This record gives sequence, structure tokens and C-alpha cells, in this order.
Amino acid sequence: MSRAILCLLCLFAPAAGAIVNMEGLHLETPPPGWSGAGDLAFSGNEGNTRTLNLDAALRLRWRRDPVTRFLVASQSYGESRGIKARDRSFLHLRHIRQVRPRHAREAFVQLERDAFARLRLRALTGGGLRLTLAASDRRTALLGLGAFYSRERLSDGTSGEDLDYGQWRGNLYLIFRHRWDAHRRAWLTGYLQPDLASPEDVRATATAGMAADLGRNWQMNWQVDYTFDSRPPRTVGRYDLTYRAGFTRRF
Repeated sequence: MSRAILCLLCLFAPAAGAIVNMEGLHLETPPPGWSGAGDLAFSGNEGNTRTLNLDAALRLRWRRDPVTRFLVASQSYGESRGIKARDRSFLHLRHIRQVRPRHAREAFVQLERDAFARLRLRALTGGGLRLTLAASDRRTALLGLGAFYSRERLSDGTSGEDLDYGQWRGNLYLIFRHRWDAHRRAWLTGYLQPDLASPEDVRATATAGMAADLGRNWQMNWQVDYTFDSRPPRTVGRYDLTYRAGFTRRF
């Protein structure tokens, strides 16, 4: 059954999107074997304003000490007055091997697209080290140091031809989580990804969120995501800010 779910998710991935909670990807310690979680958020308006927004995500996890693997896919879609206004896709596969209590090695593969950032496809693979800076019942902090190779295909926007290029980028991240109790927590994650051949070309991502357990494996969550690109494609802004509230069902 688990293999069937995994295959289904792989087929779904090209239409997946970007509301992923990366805090859970790094800080969760799933039970041995297979486990997972799904997110769904929906909103809309009719009348003077006509909008439709749909966010969906699915996360599968497998663990057998000292190895943990995550597969994450999501889709973010929106319409305004019947015209598509948002269309983002995301797929992430991560392999983590704990080599010491505060030291882990990780490798990852990621695919993503964003129709309104002219990003037809970004495919990257990389890895690095993950260091635990703090670990207690209330507070956890992680530092990641690594690099990845990225291949990108952008729509030109003028001649109608795609731009295709590759680059090596550093991958530095800091993740912090605070627990008030067993049912409420907040987190902050930050990623910095400079081009190794041109360090002034920098991409950054920050996420802040909160979650509260509702019982019966249901959870309410809030999340704000900020992304920055010092050299975005022509006609695309340097930053993007998104926010959402929704529910998660664990299984």
C-alpha cells in the first residue's frame, strides 16, 4: 500500500506546488517505517470580487535509524475573475543520515515551477552537512552548510524562446523552533543561496509559522513565506510574499 501511495505521488509531482512546511522536513523525527501528512486550504469570493485560491500538499516520510527520507509535493493555484493568477509547483526528496548525535549528512533533489515568475522548470540536486546547535524539549536550532547544482529553464517573454542555463549555488540555512507545550509550537527558517561563481547573485527564503493541535490527528497552522532574488528574470519582481492558514491531517 505504501509503495502504491509513493508511485501516485510521483505521478502527481509535475502538478504539485509550494506551500511546503520545511520546518517539519528538518525537525520532525517520524516513527519507524512509513508515515505522512496532508495539507489543504481553500478560499474564494463571489459577487463584486471573484477569486478562487487552492493550496494542497502531501508529505511522506520513511525512517529506519540512522536514515530518514522525506518526499514532499505541493500545488498552489489561484484565479481572479476567471483568469489564472497563481500557479506554482514543488517536489522535494531528501535523504538524511545521522552520523553523530549533533551531526548529519544530507542529500536532496528538487523540482519546481512558477508560471508567474517565468520559471518553467528548476531542477536541482545537492547535499551538505547539518549541525544541531540546540536540542531541548522547548527549543531546537539547526545549521545547514552545503551546495547544489541547479538547471533552470525560463520563458523569455519577448522572443518566445526559453532560456536554459545551469549554475552552482551555496546552500546555507538556519532553522529554529520553539514549543510552548506539547500541542503548540512556532518556527522560523532562513535559507541563503549565493551563486558560487558570482556571489552578488543571491537568493534568500524565510518562513515563519505557528501550529496548534486540535485532536484526532488534526492540526491548525499559519505560515508566512518570503522569497528574494537579487537578479530575477526580466519583468519579475525581486521579492514575493505569501501567507496562508489551513488544516493538516496526519496519518
